[in-house]
Amino acid sequence: MKNDLVSSTSKRLPIVLCLDISPSMSINNRIENLNGAIKLLYDELRKEPKVLNSVEVAVVTFSTNIEENTDFEALDSLANKTFSVMPEGGTDIPSAVLASIKKIEDRLVELDNYSIDNYLPFLVLVTDGDPDQTPEKKTVLESAIQAVHRHCETSIYPERLIAPYIIGVGEQVVEASLDRFAEKFTGRAIIIDGESSYQQSLFKELFAFISNSVKNSLKGADDLKSLYESIQKTATKQTDRIHKKRKWL
Repeated sequence: MKNDLVSSTSKRLPIVLCLDISPSMSINNRIENLNGAIKLLYDELRKEPKVLNSVEVAVVTFSTNIEENTDFEALDSLANKTFSVMPEGGTDIPSAVLASIKKIEDRLVELDNYSIDNYLPFLVLVTDGDPDQTPEKKTVLESAIQAVHRHCETSIYPERLIAPYIIGVGEQVVEASLDRFAEKFTGRAIIIDGESSYQQSLFKELFAFISNSVKNSLKGADDLKSLYESIQKTATKQTDRIHKKRKWL
């Protein structure tokens, strides 16, 4: 997307959607609910005039392997975007997260090279599984967790902060693994479970919340550390609220 950096020097807000499309995402309409939530995210964001010039979205999808790894594109790239599950495969969360983090890192360097400022970037991980458990994958898992944590350190290089929303879906998701990714941002992963219609409602509620976080970033300040801490505080409250609701399911 170097051409767009030449044609427009607008301040950018990168978002990476890191999405599990393994076969189990077909259970209980998970992939349909995810598609609906992403459409809602698009519809909500495009209401904000500043978004069209600033928000840019990249997609990383994964099962056993990374299946899709797109360049950053304008928000309208989500207008008719839908996702389908793979016919077979596992859940390589660590490789997908590392690819997503690198994508944001590379984009921030590219923006800096063109003297273009950035708003707070966002990483949105959605998965219904547990990272594949082989010795090699466990090493990659630790690398991926540390990569997320490095971008949540407000005292070091605040210009490299990333807000990571870690979302687990369904009753089989292994929360302990996802909690490790989330511990430096919301303390624990956000879990969407329960019966299908409830999951659909919660997906939409959560993605509307994420869109508001993005909008707040656009309004916010040049002080990324303060902005990050404000969004982190609100996201942690939302996460806690969702976990309390789960007790009643």
